[in-house]
Amino acid sequence: MGASQVPTTSQGLSDNWELISSVSASGSSVAFTSISGYKKLMLRGGSLSCTNNSSWTVRFNSDSGSKYDYSYELVRYGVTDKYDVNTAVATTAIDFPYSGRYNANVFLTINNTDTLGIKTITGALGVTDSSDYAYKATNLIGNYIASASISTVTLAAGTGMSGTVSLYGVRV
Repeated sequence: MGASQVPTTSQGLSDNWELISSVSASGSSVAFTSISGYKKLMLRGGSLSCTNNSSWTVRFNSDSGSKYDYSYELVRYGVTDKYDVNTAVATTAIDFPYSGRYNANVFLTINNTDTLGIKTITGALGVTDSSDYAYKATNLIGNYIASASISTVTLAAGTGMSGTVSLYGVRV
């Protein structure tokens, strides 16, 4: 195939992600609000930490109804190798099941964010456990069944969050 036959970005092969906002985490959560005009969102945070050993949670539109379902895969390296797979149904948020307070890295993409109905979610969270300094990773796929487009994305953990969290989007 010659170079002239390669589809261009405008033909749908690649997304043009743009930074919506980047914030320094503090307190117990980071919220991105007044989001509109995006068909996909990507939440990214690196080297995040909090002062207590909390689970990391993601919620959309401040919705705490039973509209989230997901499957996750857990991998733990360090003191004891551990692997687990579980499915949670009808939960009130995306809860990454491993807690940790050091070096949390989150990467989450959300599709179909500009319409009503089901939003698909894929992502991962890696943390270092404060008790045994073991590395833990959670790989996740799921859905959020919404009655509106996504206008707010909130990442929460424990008190004293620090680090940088960014939200990217692909325009409609």
